[in-house]
Amino acid sequence: MSTDHNREDDTAALVRAELIRCGAPRRHVSRGDLNRAGERSRWAETLGRARERCDGRGAILALIGPRGTGKTQIAVEVLRLGAGARRTVRYAAAMDVFLDVRATMNGRGRSEADAVAEWCRPSLLVIDEIQERKGSGFEAGLLTHIIDRRYGAMRDTVIIANVELAELGRLVGDSAASRINETGGIIRCDWPSFRG
Repeated sequence: MSTDHNREDDTAALVRAELIRCGAPRRHVSRGDLNRAGERSRWAETLGRARERCDGRGAILALIGPRGTGKTQIAVEVLRLGAGARRTVRYAAAMDVFLDVRATMNGRGRSEADAVAEWCRPSLLVIDEIQERKGSGFEAGLLTHIIDRRYGAMRDTVIIANVELAELGRLVGDSAASRINETGGIIRCDWPSFRG
């Protein structure tokens, strides 16, 4: 019994370390389940739906809604499940993706194609805060390109935005919106904020 418990602790520690390595926010890696009585059941049901959809068959899932509803925590829990199943996982804010690819434009080191390939490689990728996109053609094209490449490779992608449904299409573009609707769908996280 004790050996099984130690093995579970070791596995949980390895998964936590992988979540930190992949870029998941430490606050969310440490937190785990959200336990606020009133909204917990809706949050837990949404987590279950997100886990079902991101099962390795190339879902592109959008989590949308107001700030503070636990969208990032849902995504980290999906990453936790993926890491526990030994899938390659990665988390980033959209701005970090854009900055990473832009950093290649100085002509030294890796190319834009290399940077994009790195974002397309993980079996499960979470891109958070896509509403922070500044509206540039470069950012819109890059986001669409990454989503399209991941769609073609059948790799799960979760995008998170603090927006309502009408704004999502503007942020991701028609092609990505179509792929979201086809493979993973949109989950609205519209319950009251956990932040109070």
